[in-house]
Amino acid sequence: MHNLENNPRFRKIVVESGDVAELGEQLGTLFRPEILGIFERDHSDPNLGDRMDRTTGMIEAMEGVDFGKKHLRELYASADVLGVPRKEYVCSSVEDETEDCPRSDRCSTGVTTALDGSILLAHNEDGPKGYPNLLYLTEVVMGGMSSLHGLYPGTLDRNAFGVTQYGLVYAVRTHRQHRGRGPRLPAHSIARYLADAPN
Repeated sequence: MHNLENNPRFRKIVVESGDVAELGEQLGTLFRPEILGIFERDHSDPNLGDRMDRTTGMIEAMEGVDFGKKHLRELYASADVLGVPRKEYVCSSVEDETEDCPRSDRCSTGVTTALDGSILLAHNEDGPKGYPNLLYLTEVVMGGMSSLHGLYPGTLDRNAFGVTQYGLVYAVRTHRQHRGRGPRLPAHSIARYLADAPN
């Protein structure tokens, strides 16, 4: 699929059991320092209370669909292995969707194929300062499927952009949850649903 093994920003994750809880545990363990740093930063946010309220609605929406429940199992497994409260971990994982800030989304993702069938995946990270240093390229092998994608530690796996072994390319645009809106699925969970699609 690629030749990235020597890249310091690349991680390969093999989930033998095919269980999302095992994936969550592996992600929590592998990216522990990065995730705990993000978690600590989030706890100093003066708007954390409002963000937690919005997270409650997202969790309710995720619990209403099978794939959302599966995604929560993964996030909860990461939280448990890190020893942090589950709801607060979910809030941190969807941080960009619970903020009230009006900043525009500026990232761009492009994919093309070469004549030999190889795939070139490019992502221009224009988020807040420090985001480029948080982005990893990961390959997850799980349940007979393999995908190459961008990962921000502490978020739901396969939620940003990537390409599956079937050639499905996906990228998510953040949708801010403004005051007054009811419960809704986070875009992170919808992107992951697309990434898991077998065809």
